[in-house]
Amino acid sequence: MQQVSDIDLRLLQVFLTIVRCGSFAAAQPILNIGQPTISEHMNKLESRVGARLCERGRGGFRLTESGRQVHQAALRLFNSIEDFRHEVSDIDKQLRGTLNIGMIDNTITNMDSPLPSAISRFNQRGRDVQIHIEVKPPLELEQSVLHGRIHAAIGPYSVHISGLDYRPVFEEKQLLYCSKNHPFASLLRLDAKTIRDARIVARGYMHAVDLKVLGVSSSAALIDNVEAQAMLILTGQYIGFLPSHYAKQWVVKNELITLMPEKFHYSSSMELIVKSGGFRSQVLQAFLDEL
Repeated sequence: MQQVSDIDLRLLQVFLTIVRCGSFAAAQPILNIGQPTISEHMNKLESRVGARLCERGRGGFRLTESGRQVHQAALRLFNSIEDFRHEVSDIDKQLRGTLNIGMIDNTITNMDSPLPSAISRFNQRGRDVQIHIEVKPPLELEQSVLHGRIHAAIGPYSVHISGLDYRPVFEEKQLLYCSKNHPFASLLRLDAKTIRDARIVARGYMHAVDLKVLGVSSSAALIDNVEAQAMLILTGQYIGFLPSHYAKQWVVKNELITLMPEKFHYSSSMELIVKSGGFRSQVLQAFLDEL
């Protein structure tokens, strides 16, 4: 592919969407085209590149080594195009372009989160800016910001990695819960042995903290989001920590019971991450100012 045309850019966008969705079928509603057309686009792109980019069929979707290289190059290409758009829009000081934000799941019920009001104020300044929001686990958010797929993200980060700036934004209180049908629901006190015998569910990114507060060494279930954790607790078979603002909807209906909140509690810091150094567009800076 000596020269990149508009058609090539379209084919690369289709390719990126397929990789992001994980299959041709999953990409159909996003691209709004049928699977035969997607296959045709991929065949054209592979012909232009001169290599097979992915395996598809009964064995599932998988990138080849060439596909991984083209995928990374395409991400860099479109990030450069987006940076160009932002720099040009900065010339007349009008906010234009795209703002890609990342966040962890189920923070909307946290009244301490400044994100909804910040976006509202930002929209008054940047009416020509298109906002995209992605919900991912913390590690994926860090990788997405680091590689330029999103501009900023909010989540809990136990370890700070090189290449990112971290800024505390708000706190999230974590309490221990069980279902009304769990044997612990009628207990006023929990001792160390009782806790050790319980089936504990924990989020992967909170796992170490959860176990430390409970004084145990392992959990029975490990998940990556709050909703899955709440579902397992509501089965009546597990206990686990949840953000208190999120659990409240079941607590008020007596479907979840808070277990010894005076002892089993902690606060997790929600931090904003952006890429360290380099060019920061007027769009991103305006959003950070409002946040």
